[in-house]
Formats: sequence, structure tokens, C-alpha cells
Amino acid sequence: METLGSRLRKARDNKHLKQTDVAKMLEVEGGTISGYERNYRDPDTATLARLAKIYGVSTDYLTTGKEKEDAPIEEIESDEQDKIIFNLVSKIKNPEVKKGFIDMLKGMTKEK
Repeated sequence: METLGSRLRKARDNKHLKQTDVAKMLEVEGGTISGYERNYRDPDTATLARLAKIYGVSTDYLTTGKEKEDAPIEEIESDEQDKIIFNLVSKIKNPEVKKGFIDMLKGMTKEK
């Protein structure tokens, strides 16, 4: 069963960070991060939000293992939007459709 601690570890590993790196960013003792990841203690809400930002994931993912699906795109941070779009594009099987979608996205970013 996946836990908050295991999701924290997975998110940290995906960013190629050490526990000591994260501890320094949060200005906490190194053992604190270990405690979170081993489910010995839970981060408070402010710390959880900071961890989510550091790891580039949502607090919903960290707490439930699922992304919030009903949030309007305007309410999702830009980095998170990019991640969602990348994940969707990577799932497109037809190479022509994928290329067309990527070209459309490139055109949209040039307009900004």
C-alpha cells in the first residue's frame, strides 16, 4: 500500500534529490525528512505544500496518490500544467496525431 511517506520518497527520488538537500531547502534537520518518508511523522500543511512545490507535484498527489481532476486549468500552476500536457502527449500512440499536437502546442507558445 502506498503511503504519504512512500509518495514523498518517490517524488524526491524523481527529482534526484537527497534527504539532506530537501532538509536544507526546508531549513529542518535531516532526520525530519527521513521521519516523513518512513511514516514516523507527518509534515504540517505548510511543509507539505513546500514539499509539493519542491518536488513539482500537487499536495493532492502526496496525500492521496491521485491528482485533483476537477480543478479548472486556470487554477493549476504553470509547471503543473506543463507536466499534465507532457503526460497526455506522451500517451498518444499515433505518431501523426502526436506530431500534430506538438506542432499545435509550439504554435501556441510562440503566440505568447
